[in-house]
Amino acid sequence: AVSPDGKRILSGGGDTFMRLWNLDGHQIYEYPHDTRVVRVAFTPDGRQALSGCWDGSAYLWELPQ
Repeated sequence: AVSPDGKRILSGGGDTFMRLWNLDGHQIYEYPHDTRVVRVAFTPDGRQALSGCWDGSAYLWELPQ
């Protein structure tokens, strides 16, 4: 997912982490999960992220500004 301002990217996958990246490809932060991350999204203001997991759980995360 791309942030609303177009400056950051969220990724998720089978390694059980959601990661926040800048556009240069440098990782800013990683968020651990118990199972595979299958969906990621930014809130409209870009201050939070939502992640959905393989087991049906969902998490809301505060993002660094």
